[in-house]
Amino acid sequence: MFHRRTGRSSRFRQTNRLYTRPNFECLESRRLLAGHPVITEFMARNAGNLRDRDGRSEDWIEIQNQGDQPIDLIGYRLTDRQDDLSRWSFPSVTLDAGQHLVVFASGRATDGRVDPAGYLHTSFRLAADGDYLALVSPEGQIVSEFGVDGTNYPRQIRDVSYGVATTETVSLVGSGSLAEYVVPLDGPPGTSWTELEFDAAAAGFSAGFAAVGYETRPTTRTSFSDEILTPIPADSHAVFVRVPFHLKDVSQVQALTLGMKYDNGFVAYLNGVKVAQANAPDDASFETVLERRGTRDSNSLQYVDFDLSTSLGTLVDGRNVLAIHGLNYVRGDRSDMLTSPRLQAVISGQPLATGYFVTPTPGALNIDAAAGLVDFSRRGAILTEAAVVELSTPSPTATIRYTTDGSDPTTASPSYSGPITIQTSQPLRARAFEDGLRPGPVAQESFIALADDIRDFNTNLPIVVVDTFDVTIPGGDSEPGSSFSVIIQPDEVTGRAHITAAHDFAGKVGLRVRGRSSASFPKRQYKFEIQDENGNDLDASLLGMPSESDWVLHAPYTDKSLMRNFFSYRLWESLGYWSPRTQFVEVFLNTDGDERVSYEDDYVGVYVLMEGIKAGEDRVDIQSPEDPTRGEQVTGGFLIETGNADSANDFTTRGSGRSMAHYFHDPRREELSEVQRDWMQAYLEEFESALYAASFTDPVTGKHYSDYIDLEAFVDFEIMRQFLKNFDGGSTYYSLGRGGKLQMGPLWDYNWALGNVHYAEGNDIPGYRTDGWNLSWTADLNGWPAWWRRLDQDVDYWQRFIDRWSELRTSRLHEDAFLTQIDTLADRLAAESVDRNFSRWQILRKFTNISPPGYEERDTYQKEVDYLKDWLVARAAWIDSRFVAAPKYQVVSQDSRSSVALNETVEGSIYYTVDGTDPRLPGGKIAANAVVYDGPVTLKDGEVLVARLRVDGDRTQPVTVDVNGRQDLSDNGRFDGSPWSSPVYVELPAPASPVDGLRITEINYHPGTPTMQEVAAGFDDADDFEFIELTNVGAETIDLVTARFDRVDVEGERYGVEFDFSSSGVRRIELGQSIVVVEDIAAFRYRYGNDIRVAGEWRGGLGNGGETIRLVDHETVIHQFAYDDRWHPETDGRGSTLEIIDASANNLHRWTQGDAWRPSNRVGGTPGVSYVPGDANRDGVFNSQDLDLVFAAGEYEDDIPHNSTFGEGDWNGDGDFTSEDIVLAFIAGHYQTGGQV
Repeated sequence: MFHRRTGRSSRFRQTNRLYTRPNFECLESRRLLAGHPVITEFMARNAGNLRDRDGRSEDWIEIQNQGDQPIDLIGYRLTDRQDDLSRWSFPSVTLDAGQHLVVFASGRATDGRVDPAGYLHTSFRLAADGDYLALVSPEGQIVSEFGVDGTNYPRQIRDVSYGVATTETVSLVGSGSLAEYVVPLDGPPGTSWTELEFDAAAAGFSAGFAAVGYETRPTTRTSFSDEILTPIPADSHAVFVRVPFHLKDVSQVQALTLGMKYDNGFVAYLNGVKVAQANAPDDASFETVLERRGTRDSNSLQYVDFDLSTSLGTLVDGRNVLAIHGLNYVRGDRSDMLTSPRLQAVISGQPLATGYFVTPTPGALNIDAAAGLVDFSRRGAILTEAAVVELSTPSPTATIRYTTDGSDPTTASPSYSGPITIQTSQPLRARAFEDGLRPGPVAQESFIALADDIRDFNTNLPIVVVDTFDVTIPGGDSEPGSSFSVIIQPDEVTGRAHITAAHDFAGKVGLRVRGRSSASFPKRQYKFEIQDENGNDLDASLLGMPSESDWVLHAPYTDKSLMRNFFSYRLWESLGYWSPRTQFVEVFLNTDGDERVSYEDDYVGVYVLMEGIKAGEDRVDIQSPEDPTRGEQVTGGFLIETGNADSANDFTTRGSGRSMAHYFHDPRREELSEVQRDWMQAYLEEFESALYAASFTDPVTGKHYSDYIDLEAFVDFEIMRQFLKNFDGGSTYYSLGRGGKLQMGPLWDYNWALGNVHYAEGNDIPGYRTDGWNLSWTADLNGWPAWWRRLDQDVDYWQRFIDRWSELRTSRLHEDAFLTQIDTLADRLAAESVDRNFSRWQILRKFTNISPPGYEERDTYQKEVDYLKDWLVARAAWIDSRFVAAPKYQVVSQDSRSSVALNETVEGSIYYTVDGTDPRLPGGKIAANAVVYDGPVTLKDGEVLVARLRVDGDRTQPVTVDVNGRQDLSDNGRFDGSPWSSPVYVELPAPASPVDGLRITEINYHPGTPTMQEVAAGFDDADDFEFIELTNVGAETIDLVTARFDRVDVEGERYGVEFDFSSSGVRRIELGQSIVVVEDIAAFRYRYGNDIRVAGEWRGGLGNGGETIRLVDHETVIHQFAYDDRWHPETDGRGSTLEIIDASANNLHRWTQGDAWRPSNRVGGTPGVSYVPGDANRDGVFNSQDLDLVFAAGEYEDDIPHNSTFGEGDWNGDGDFTSEDIVLAFIAGHYQTGGQV
């Protein structure tokens, strides 16, 4: 949700936090006036470095009071335009001498706007490609600026800030520092071993280096062998290390940071005072043995920083000592141990310098200068011929050094002296070096050369090319290996992707082999992480999917249909839940260092590029947990995996009588505080207390288990698990949003499902059979939660399952629906790519780990697809057969009266009500107002008949079995035991509400800059030209008298626009007509003329960064969504408006998705242009251009139901492009033969 506050607030965000070292580059000049507040740091490409309270990574600006007196910022202004020094004004905010203030440059605010955490937000954003930024005094004088005398500040880098430094970082302790150590055997090394004056030699300490530990598996990828400089005996459970260091003048130390590589825990002391600890008890002694692992070995190889700035008082001039008590976990794996410290201090007193900060410090001192950024004359890509690359840097005195083997350039690397010619696949990395400065940031571009046998390759699928440049792709929990990838999207006109065509993406990626059992398959699957030059996560949009850094290249191998995961995820999405987006691709992977990518050596077949599971606006849409340190009450914000959870990061619950493991997936365990972790565990324990109580209600709290879970999501998830019969539950996910309930999903890892197994571990009915329930939970097999064992004992939960299953069988799970989807996917693949895939992987008719019976006869891809289809049809039919069939009905009209006739039944009785209530009571009894059906029922206006069939007794007798002292229903009784059918609902047809056809079709939320003529006419504020367009896409005239726009209330503040049509001169809108509601009628008329129907002016306004728009009829919300300025940058103050692509779409959720909108072709948009049947490109007319567009889409009478949008020819709203749409468009009389005018 996005907001713009209309009032002002005095709340603000201040901090004196100190961070670790930044690097930066001395570049252009900046202007400062002594004794004033100044801009000390800013970030114009924030991808997660700092988030506001809404969880958004906005641009930010840091202000510091560099005077010696407090100052009130009221009247000071920030601007990004030299010709407008009053862009945004500060409210009353007092900064003490030396204090910092961080302001988000989000473009989502008016003057004085603060978010719930107290951060101020400006009304503009920063340009990442270089621009102007200034702080202006109340008197209009520029007191601090970047981009002086018409020169822009330099190009900005993702998660790298820019600003002014006054300090430097010095290293006090490193892994190679001289140290004293001892391994305790039978007692402690004295009570004062951490203190400065302790006599270590007399206490038996030995001389060594600070990096201490042991490693028994030196050849593994995560070995500590290269880190350990002082080896100690294997199986040591503890080590005591003392590292002396010296400080000349403690008063110059501004900040202190301890970095630790450790396995598995430690306690740190400065001059005898405890200053930091991790995975260690507060009372750690020489006898302490850790009960759990602290972190993965791969994480232990990275420094974890601890801010010791609050412990500066422990330091003294001269000699000091850092003491480390290293602890080991020896209950299970005792193969290694590591304790390696790094102590760094920030020292003040250095002269000012301006440049980049590789490690930004918002709200803290800026540190250390570095050389500048290297620019490349061309971007990395696939080479069709030799490439000539030139390198440059802004400083004329800097030396550029480069490498072509993937390593970071050093002073020993070749220096750049002229253009570099590249003819083979290689990464080119470069950085600037300059006397007196630290090395600059590393920049990289990579190039992939093609062999002759691949130059003409083209396909109907997207192409993914990856070159590792001879770097081994790691597996397990190792960090991904560095690679370069190019992705080519099929051409929109031809539908073909050519490997030499322009790319959709080209950049650095990290690859890691993923999967458990699948990691050993010949066709590997990979974690695919988008990275920047330094290996940090980088969000990018791939093949039209929302920007993110974490992706997966899924390799269908044992699944010879190639689509089980793809199909399952889309099925879950069709039920209304987020599911990983997927795209079939063909992949080339060069891992052996060949100079060129070839078809013969590097083609690896058909893959599925899919989103990874994580929390985020475009993935599992939950916010991070509340922060207790700010006094906030935790109410949710967790994405959790259960099943094969990692023991290093899980917690367990035991309500079922067995231990159930849970893994904090996002945020990770190490990203959460103890309070947050404990809250989540307590929530699950409370849920389980209610679930396993005798009446499904906790006798202490009085809460039912349904108070904790989203029952609909739990039932839908169980339907997927049963219908698709997935036996592999090792990756089961659930989430808990803030203030919400547990929600199951998303689905993951469904390739060993849908009949694609040859066994069923421990179950009586093999998994490839279409009968039998999926009872993996009976013995907690394969990672499935035990919750369903208990849920299935609740007769009301059973009935929910039956009712929902029956509902879905008439829609999403109807045979026609899922068979059509499978055929569509198969047609896409069978066109050509499956032949290449099965030529590369010749596995048809062969057993591949889990192949179900009959694989020898399935010698073609189509037979594998037919097996999948037949299995699903049979599986659905078997589930249908287990439930009491719902009664059927027909409406009979006679003498202007209608009655409902239900089918007679040979068993049981039909019970019904006419007031819309359920004839079945919770618990399964018959409702008091339920009537036994004995003939047609006449319904009055407003009455709703609800009917169920109830058999006399259970159709099958449940059989109970004892499992660890608890009663479970066997397969025979599970679900089948319900005597009730699913319900049928009958309501006499009522006239459709015309207002249902009202759509928001265009938004001008951040209009383009006023022209000189508009300014001269008095319209100098771009916001005055804001408008919202509404269009009638229904079948009749809409009466607007009861409709209105409502603002959204959040924490007492109101956002958005407010307008009541009952007071408007425009109260009706004809079929196909459009009207607008505007910010300022006079401004709108001046820009767009007098021919457009304007309903009136709203109250409130539209935020430049995003806003929630709510349209209400009576008290019913008929249209609500939030737009985002990141969808299409052209609409964010650059002249274009947001236009909905398919105005007639029935799925209103599409309005919340960026790909459902487009920027207008015309500057200023097309407000008031009527909705025209046939106008596929939405330019206001139906002409030959529209016919060319829709026929190029290739969906005319293609026999694929419901696959067309308005832009693809569906003009009558039935989901298909047929001759009926052509007739409708021409009958409407709008066709113009002369093209667009």
